[in-house]
Amino acid sequence: MKFTAELSERDEFDLILIAKNDNNDWQPEASKLARKELERRGLSDDEINQSYKEILDDGKREYKAILKKRKIEDFDLWEKVFKTLWWPKTLLFESNLKKEGYDLKAKRRTQLIGLGIVLWIIFLVYANVDADKREQKLIDEINKVDNSKWEERMLWNSTEDSL
Repeated sequence: MKFTAELSERDEFDLILIAKNDNNDWQPEASKLARKELERRGLSDDEINQSYKEILDDGKREYKAILKKRKIEDFDLWEKVFKTLWWPKTLLFESNLKKEGYDLKAKRRTQLIGLGIVLWIIFLVYANVDADKREQKLIDEINKVDNSKWEERMLWNSTEDSL
């Protein structure tokens, strides 16, 4: 079989995982050949089972360490800026942080969305107030213009038309 050559080159760690094949990631024949290769290397079933248990325990410890790190992981500065300015995207598409163990990021996400909403409201209010001020300034400038000569001309033109 072509598995045999490949399996003989693998280390014991890989062979143990293939032999145990809990997730059915490997074909049953590959699992049998991996077990035979381990036996050829002098490992008994008890040693294989003990090594597999140690591998699982190490995996659990690593996973717990990853989760512990995720709990306190925060966004960097640019992520915070982006999430604040584009809060609708953050609100709609990034909601599973808590499920993945990112407790601080989930809390920070809520804060950044709130900050983004406040900043957008401030911007919209400022834009509206600024537009009102500009409109009032334009009206004031128009009212300052002396248009009496223009009114006289228009008055004379309208009286001539009526005659």
